[in-house]
Amino acid sequence: MQYQTLRHIVSQDLLIQCSLFFEKLCSLPFKESIEQAINLPEDDPLTFEDFFIWLHSPKPYIPFDNDESSLIHFYPADQSWVLRNLTTQEYVRSEAIATKPEYIHGPNIDVLGFGEVVWSRVCWSTETDCSMDYTNNVHRGLWAGHRFDITTLDRHKQGSLDGTEWKDVSEEVANEIERIWRKEFGSDWRDVIQRWRQR
Repeated sequence: MQYQTLRHIVSQDLLIQCSLFFEKLCSLPFKESIEQAINLPEDDPLTFEDFFIWLHSPKPYIPFDNDESSLIHFYPADQSWVLRNLTTQEYVRSEAIATKPEYIHGPNIDVLGFGEVVWSRVCWSTETDCSMDYTNNVHRGLWAGHRFDITTLDRHKQGSLDGTEWKDVSEEVANEIERIWRKEFGSDWRDVIQRWRQR
């Protein structure tokens, strides 16, 4: 589907504050952060227009207060969390993809987490040039169009008692993530992305 092109000038600080997706695009060494421009040709401009309006509203609605301690009972950090692909019945454990164990805070993982896993597996394009050194069909995401959720490993196991077969693909995904980042940033890729994250 072809969409009409619209252009918005948005404060990078505001964009980063409200969206982890845009934070990654603006802070990691991607084409977007270098050129200071983000193109979203496959997204409906009206959807971004709604986001743009919400972003600039005097007090954007956030369902919880910003005090992280008030969220702890929703997202317990003392439990193992999993990203589940509901379409393929596959899951990825947080400890398998975190670059360091201390970066895991429940479902939130500092530096490299579930968001990067999804991003690396859902991208789909007819163009092979994806502005990356890693060229192993990353533009043909294995999980493109699939459904996901994030839950605790205990809840996952309890819900799997119905006989549904689930496959732990944590090591496969962790190895793929490592190959992607190593190709981009070399053997010390973990240190490189941590430095970028701290900027």
